[in-house]
Amino acid sequence: MIVPVRLGTRGYSIVVEPGALATVGAHLRQLGVGSRTALFSDDAIMRLHGKTVEDSLHAAGLSVTRIDLPE
Repeated sequence: MIVPVRLGTRGYSIVVEPGALATVGAHLRQLGVGSRTALFSDDAIMRLHGKTVEDSLHAAGLSVTRIDLPE
């Protein structure tokens, strides 16, 4: 399911579905956002989900820069 957040020109959509992290790259590619991404996360979340998200972004042809945040 895609949930629109209507904020005028600053609006965006939230993807809510099983396995969404594994499809984030494909969703971004469909939006035509460009070829570079930044992944902001702390170590605990990165250990749990980082590889899934990074693999998805790379599979969509996007370069990834990781930005590690404190917990």
